[in-house]
Amino acid sequence: MHAVLVIFLLLIGIYVYLHEGEITSGFAVKEDLFIYLVPLLGLLAYFGGDFIYSKSLTSINKESPLKEKLHKYLQVSLIRFALLEGAAFMGIFAYMKNNTIFYLVITVFLMLYLVKLRPTKDKIIQDLRLNQKEKDWFNNTVN
Repeated sequence: MHAVLVIFLLLIGIYVYLHEGEITSGFAVKEDLFIYLVPLLGLLAYFGGDFIYSKSLTSINKESPLKEKLHKYLQVSLIRFALLEGAAFMGIFAYMKNNTIFYLVITVFLMLYLVKLRPTKDKIIQDLRLNQKEKDWFNNTVN
């Protein structure tokens, strides 16, 4: 799921980049709402996603079944990814409207952070603080 989100966002970004005109480094329109909106959404997605993620994971009961823990992990991870993806899409849209590199840079950083968040076995085990029995089962059943 994570790979699909990243690849989709990357393909749209590349398409927009290749089909837009000349890139500018300044802001042509002083009343451009995107100057404030794109960085604000980027910050909210970054910090808000991390906050929701950490709060949700700490609320998981250690005695819950592993299936329930994994379900909660999937839900909160998708929320985190969606926030970052939405902010990156806003950056791409702003770039389409203005061809200003500022929006492209913010979008690239959001995409890189999204790639960094790729869920791995070790990261899931660490984030969910699984006990040894759960770790063994998880390592043996998940490829």
